[in-house]
Amino acid sequence: MINEKVDQIFNIVLEELNSEFIGQETYFEALCQYFRKKIETETYGSLLLVGEPNTFKKNSVNSIFRHLNQSELLGPYELAEMDMENYEFKLGFNVFLTDLIHLLKSDVKGLIFKNIERASAQMLQILTAIEPLGKIQLEKPYTIRDMFLVEIEEAEQNIVDESYIETIECPDKYYIFSFNRRTNDQLSQFLEDHLTQCDQVLYTRELTKDEKLSMMQYILYKVLNDIEEAHQIKIKFNPKGQHGDAQIRSLYKYIASFEEHEKFSLMEYTRYKISAPLDKLLREKRNHSDAMYLYVMDNEIFCRLDEERYNLKDYVTASLSEVKYRLQTRTGLIAFKTFMAQIENNFKVQNIRKQMGLKTTVVNLNTVFTGNAGTGKSESAQLMYDYLLALGVLQSECFISVSQSDFMAENLNKLRENVRELFKKALGGMLFIDEISSIFDSEKNKASEAFIRALSEEYREYGNELVMILSGKDDEMLAMIESHGLEAVFPNRVHFTDYTPSEMYEKAVTYAGQKGYAIAPSLKDELIDLFDKTQIKEKKGLGNARFVRNIVDRAIAELRKQYLYNPDQVFDTLTKQHFNFKFSIDFDLESRLSNIIGLDDVKNLLRAQYKLLIAQEKRRSVGVYTEIEQNLNMVFAGNPGTGKTSIARLVAEMLSAMGFLKNGQLIEADRSGFVSDMPGETSKKTELKFKEALGGILFIDEAYTLASDAIGREAIETLLKLIEDYSKEVIVILAGYTDEMEAFFDVNIGLRSRFPLWTIFKDYVPGELFAMAKKLFKSKGFRISKKAESEMAKNFIDIYENADMQSGNGRLVRNYVENLIRIQSIRIAEEHTSANEMNVITATDIERYIFSDRNQDYNFNARLETYTGNSESKQYLLDFYKMLKINDLRKKRGYAVDLNKYNNMVFTGEMGTGKHKMIDLMGELLTNLGFIKSKKPYELNYEEILVNLEHGNALEDIFNKGIGRIILIDNADRLIFFEKFQSLMSSFIKFIDKNKQRTYFILNCSQEGLSTLFASYPSLAYRFPMHIHFENYSSEALQALISNELELRKYVLEAGCDEILKEALDELCQNKYMVLKNGLLAKQFLDYMIRMQSVRIFDGKEVQEKLMHIEAVDIINAKKKFMEKNT
Repeated sequence: MINEKVDQIFNIVLEELNSEFIGQETYFEALCQYFRKKIETETYGSLLLVGEPNTFKKNSVNSIFRHLNQSELLGPYELAEMDMENYEFKLGFNVFLTDLIHLLKSDVKGLIFKNIERASAQMLQILTAIEPLGKIQLEKPYTIRDMFLVEIEEAEQNIVDESYIETIECPDKYYIFSFNRRTNDQLSQFLEDHLTQCDQVLYTRELTKDEKLSMMQYILYKVLNDIEEAHQIKIKFNPKGQHGDAQIRSLYKYIASFEEHEKFSLMEYTRYKISAPLDKLLREKRNHSDAMYLYVMDNEIFCRLDEERYNLKDYVTASLSEVKYRLQTRTGLIAFKTFMAQIENNFKVQNIRKQMGLKTTVVNLNTVFTGNAGTGKSESAQLMYDYLLALGVLQSECFISVSQSDFMAENLNKLRENVRELFKKALGGMLFIDEISSIFDSEKNKASEAFIRALSEEYREYGNELVMILSGKDDEMLAMIESHGLEAVFPNRVHFTDYTPSEMYEKAVTYAGQKGYAIAPSLKDELIDLFDKTQIKEKKGLGNARFVRNIVDRAIAELRKQYLYNPDQVFDTLTKQHFNFKFSIDFDLESRLSNIIGLDDVKNLLRAQYKLLIAQEKRRSVGVYTEIEQNLNMVFAGNPGTGKTSIARLVAEMLSAMGFLKNGQLIEADRSGFVSDMPGETSKKTELKFKEALGGILFIDEAYTLASDAIGREAIETLLKLIEDYSKEVIVILAGYTDEMEAFFDVNIGLRSRFPLWTIFKDYVPGELFAMAKKLFKSKGFRISKKAESEMAKNFIDIYENADMQSGNGRLVRNYVENLIRIQSIRIAEEHTSANEMNVITATDIERYIFSDRNQDYNFNARLETYTGNSESKQYLLDFYKMLKINDLRKKRGYAVDLNKYNNMVFTGEMGTGKHKMIDLMGELLTNLGFIKSKKPYELNYEEILVNLEHGNALEDIFNKGIGRIILIDNADRLIFFEKFQSLMSSFIKFIDKNKQRTYFILNCSQEGLSTLFASYPSLAYRFPMHIHFENYSSEALQALISNELELRKYVLEAGCDEILKEALDELCQNKYMVLKNGLLAKQFLDYMIRMQSVRIFDGKEVQEKLMHIEAVDIINAKKKFMEKNT
């Protein structure tokens, strides 16, 4: 009787399986026969199921156990499941054993082991021993602690208690092992080595294309019918008059795009992508109409409900299996995949520790994504969000993705509010800030600092309630993280490398498929070759997804265009005729040059090179090959602000558009980008900087500074070798002052041959400066009245002739325009002006500019008035200023300059006589007139020089840091005591001669020592033509110094105190035991006076009334204290 009922059950199971699933009739028959026989003989067994993924292995076993359990004929007949993929992490084996023992002791009748091909060697050894009434011998003893199986330590192995486990008993049950077979699996070898205990092996077969389509039809209608019944709604397939059958086919195609994966059956995938999202949507929209339309557009499923369109992907709640599948099927992203696996492993370990009652740690998941644009950072941020949500790490379904335009604001308070609002929106979820490195431009310092402060403040308050990801380029991102102290806030780093050509091809195929197109397989090698051409050794700047999408999008556009003229061609396959593998020139040089004012010689050079390259390309296009190898390395010589960098960018754009550069980026660098203070690091640093420019142009500004010392020349040697090795992958442009660049090329004989193209950037003349200003005003939306235009032309002539050597360039124009707009804006704000005149620059504005400009110019005479030095030094400074101005004017007008080319000086005199004040004024003067770069002097004592020489340093290396500044050598006369004095002076003279145009020397000596120094090396005197002696200050001069300083500090001398101060200073100056003299004495005595006054005020009752008043008692007490300390 029981056997008849069992037969009835299996007949029902077999009928159900064959109706629901397609193509496995033989397998279903064998499976039912296996279990029918076991039940009839009242035995259990071990069964191995083998087949491709999604061939219904697990579904069929589930169906049998479900029907047997529901019949209650044989009592409870439940089936438990263990997925080997769930144990792929640290301590996974321990968890596996723990779960196995628990299920073996349970009342379930069957235990199915899924994905056994994913099991580790340790697990396979255990699985091979599992059979009814079998015994598993463990390699090491284990014990159960806090419900978790752990290995017993060696020291504890002699202690035996009830929880001591060496073997595991397998009760009478069904043990089913499911193996997902793939075409490259070594199945026979696997079966020989593992699972030999199985009493039968059953195989499913791979479904045909037609069988899969039939299966999709059945599944789709089943899940949609369930939705219709659950929500009392009719699902239709023809929105906006589209043919319903076409939409159904689109849905089939969408399901078919699912690449089979062991984690999903077709039914699970369809429910996951269509049924579950529809159910979620309809539950949210409770009062909906009785019909909805379902359709596919751009490979995404939409539904139209109550005249609103919804994308079903917005209603998908990602499962861990689906997210892992999406991640695994993504091309590339190796580092990110590894990172996510580590997160999952850590999460599982923390859960295990929690189960064991051990302490757990909260892991900071804030991460920095670095890499080029288009390498998958944004896509991976969404994947990471879905992954963490599926793991249960995130508390809410909230993914906020922003860039700087979403929160940056000029008002810093508003910026802080925006950042706080972002954090609040993302609480419980993830905040992704894309391309954040662009926030930290030099022009946005205040906003950058405000953003960092806001980010840090909000993190302190909300940091444990969300996960943050920052995305940007490598160098910019890492520098930003380090410089703002955010390492602890963002401890994780994931670098996204550029896609390889083969990966780019895979992405092209995938992207085309998402658009509904296939790429002809015959194009694989040609497309990989095309992508390879965009790659560069060690720098793959175009190896990214955006480039791939552009290539495919253009091919699709070409196919559509051709289809209009030839409707008979295949519409969904991209072939060779749709891809442009040919070189094309679409760069209009003349239109670009027409926007550049002046620089006629430079333009002619570019035109010549452009035509030469065009000619070469024309020859190649008709099969004519010549031996012309064009070296495009260039030298741009001229003053700052004459357009060198702008022209370099134009050259990069031109050569990139013409195909001679693979990327076309311009990397700007100067000496600091190549040399290193650390021994042996200069060549490495130079190579790294050079390789940033691979595929583009390396622009080295002030290149001549590399020739000034040994480490600079090391950089030159390295550059020459790199230029030779990468001659076809990078172009180098050197820039700098004309004279200095000429001298630079004399340093190394190999330089000139590698830089054949020279051009001089002449200073702009007044007419060109005026034209540039008009163009700039127009670009900013301003007009110039006729009278103002006339006055402005005259203004530029005046500026050009009377300003310093830096004036003949474009930077002056930008400053001029910005200042004039400011003046015009003030006038508009203060006066009543018609709307038509609000953007007009008038003659009145020019007049106001001229007046304000004169008042804002560097006023040397005013600065000189603050100098209290002796008359000789003041006169020299005034004369020196006049000489420099007239000399510059002569040069502008083309006259020869007939002056001593050395302006070095010697100072003599005691300490505190105003020498450093004069040096400061000299530095200001030379910097403002453009002769040196820094007003701060580079100070050396003779002892420092001698110590460096004794340690083997060359003299030029010692002086190198002072190039472009005033170099002050204190106690220079004592250099004569150096044993190699003559050799030292010879090197000194060479350095002076080499750097005379950009460095000024001042020797500070004693009177006697100066005579000895010049007598010991006479040619030194010629190079130091100016000698200034600084006399000691008189008591009157010291009083003037103190009085001026008190006035600056807002102090007031009480009546009668002037005489008391004079008497005190007389006494101090006449004291022959006084340690301090001159200005040092005045400075310290002033400090004593203020200190005494402060003490008196504090002890008295007149704090408010005379807070800044100096009285006689203060001077007297100060003198007393001062003499105690300094005599």
